[in-house]
Amino acid sequence: MPIDSDNDEDLILSDLETDKIQSISAKIEELDKNLAIQAQKIITCAFDRCSEMDIHYCHKCERPYCIMHSNRFSPNFCKECFANLACIESKFTRTFEDFDEKTDKLIITKQSCAQYYMDGPDWPFLTAWINGLNDHELKTIWNFHFFVMKTIEAENEVRKIKKYKKLREMPSPIKVIKSANKITKTVQVTTSEELRKKFKKQGLPDAIIDQMIAAMGSK
Repeated sequence: MPIDSDNDEDLILSDLETDKIQSISAKIEELDKNLAIQAQKIITCAFDRCSEMDIHYCHKCERPYCIMHSNRFSPNFCKECFANLACIESKFTRTFEDFDEKTDKLIITKQSCAQYYMDGPDWPFLTAWINGLNDHELKTIWNFHFFVMKTIEAENEVRKIKKYKKLREMPSPIKVIKSANKITKTVQVTTSEELRKKFKKQGLPDAIIDQMIAAMGSK
């Protein structure tokens, strides 16, 4: 039975459409694969489902983190590492005694001081981390912490001034009681002959000894 030419054209067109559809489907699948690979390459912050892409890698656990999830002590670590660290404050009192010759009084001054030191399970790791830095990293981190420390010192002084100002403005109910202490002062008079003998023992020339005695005004 002869084949109609119109049917042949329909078959050819249907084959071409099928090839196009298959080609488009293959391209879509390839694009989906590329998008999946690119999505895997995009690294975001590893904490609290954060989508921040401006990240750093923790020097201890190597997880990515953003500035909002950095460590409170050092931005070189994530918020979960180097967290077992504490700043210990140890207070002590020092007493100074000074004799004022003009008023013949013994002045006693007491100072309350605080000593701070670091402690905690993560503290030994810091030494190992510093030892592992190269020269460039060490210099960079040193400069960073140096300027951070200067900023902290300035803020600390501002807060101290504000605190002392508030304390001065507050009325004090404490009465100040002044007490006078008598101190007996014994003065030993040394004659010029005794001084001469003392300087002689030190091997000084007579001319120098005479000048020293004359300057001291000893009799």
